[in-house]
Amino acid sequence: MSITVEAGGSLKARIVPHLTLKDVPTVGQAIERLRLPPDVALIMLVNGRIAHWTTELQDGDVLQLLPTIGGGAISITTAR
Repeated sequence: MSITVEAGGSLKARIVPHLTLKDVPTVGQAIERLRLPPDVALIMLVNGRIAHWTTELQDGDVLQLLPTIGGGAISITTAR
């Protein structure tokens, strides 16, 4: 099983475009494999839908990661 990871905003500097990860059953495990700093707050989408740390991934899914924006914007965070 493989998924594609896309990053937006400031995360583009940390994640290679169109990165493919293999054998990651959940969003949380995919993010752990990326070794992002633990204090990064993310909005996570799988195939364009809001996802959570425990969202299961299927072969061919696209995981999009976006940094949250401060200043009153709603942020979606997950406990690790």
